[in-house]
Amino acid sequence: MIVKGSTVTITKVRSNGKLIGGYNPLDWKPHSELSYLSGDSCWYSTFDSFLFSFPLKPSSNDNFTPKIARIGNGGNISDYAIGYNINYGPSFGGGWDFSIQDNNLIYSYGPYSYPDCGNFIAKNQQLKIDDYEVFQIIKK
Repeated sequence: MIVKGSTVTITKVRSNGKLIGGYNPLDWKPHSELSYLSGDSCWYSTFDSFLFSFPLKPSSNDNFTPKIARIGNGGNISDYAIGYNINYGPSFGGGWDFSIQDNNLIYSYGPYSYPDCGNFIAKNQQLKIDDYEVFQIIKK
């Protein structure tokens, strides 16, 4: 998946109907001189990306409260804000805080780069999704 420019990724979780996604101000692209490489994966640095979650219907836990997770301030975690791997869908965070894999699962091995994402997706959690979409943002 190579997409130019800013995007918003939105997934719908099958079990609870939540929408979980993220904003990426950068291109989705393979390794370049501006990325950090590790095996088949690379990461890009930005403080402008974020993850979000909001329910589509009320539940005893959420009460329609949207949640947002921004890049943390510690160390070099912003260097791993946006992840790219040719075998995965859109991915965020150095520890794969939010990564679409196998086309129908959200994996989370974080929180690492987005400390507050643990408020809506637990570490080592796998969530089945109905679908996901990536919307390109075009400035006029």
